[in-house]
This record gives sequence, C-alpha cells and structure tokens, in this order.
Amino acid sequence: SSSKSCSSSVVVQRILQHWFTFYLRIQDGFVLLQSGEIRHSTDSSSSSSTTSGISSRLGGEDSKRSDGYTRLYSSSRGYTGLSWDEFYDEDVGIQIRLVSLLHQLSTGRLLQHGNNVK
Repeated sequence: SSSKSCSSSVVVQRILQHWFTFYLRIQDGFVLLQSGEIRHSTDSSSSSSTTSGISSRLGGEDSKRSDGYTRLYSSSRGYTGLSWDEFYDEDVGIQIRLVSLLHQLSTGRLLQHGNNVK
C-alpha cells in the first residue's frame, strides 16, 4: 500500500511538472506574439533581424516614457521586430509612422521637406 501511494505521487508530480512546463512555454509564446520579447535562445536565432530582414524599434532610445527615465520595453535579449506591439506602439509603431507619413503626403509637407520619417 505504501509503495502504491509513493508511485502515484511520483506520477502526479511528473504530470504537474509536464503541465507547468508547457504552460510556461505557452505563456512565453503569447509574450513573443504580443511584444516580440525574446526570452529563449531559439527565439533569438529563428527571428533575428538578419533572418527576417526586420529590426525592432522597441527598446531603443525612442522607447523612453515621458518621464525620460523609465522604458516601456527593456528586454535584455531584445525584440524580434515581428509582433503586435511593433505595429500598434503609440510612439514607434508602424501604424503611427504610416499615419504620420500619409498625413504629410496629404498636406504636401513631405514633398516640400523631403522624407524625414524614421
């Protein structure tokens, strides 16, 4: 009876270990999709800017908040350049830069001053 309970507790422990391992991998996958934050070496190698041709604008000097000190994005491993935040970020996102460029084109300022969009 004692050996049965010991083996069943080992089985439960292995199941929980497996479950939590995959749960954390799924969570990291959602983080990668949302912010593009690289948390694992395989993410870094499979989505580097040399592989994808796209470099991230998150985490650079432009990512400082209005207080001039804190940063919205500050991953030590960097970002993939292929995430929702790369598109929707209010300061350096593709969407805001595209809207700014279209506004400049519609008002004729871009044609007068040249292309100053980063």
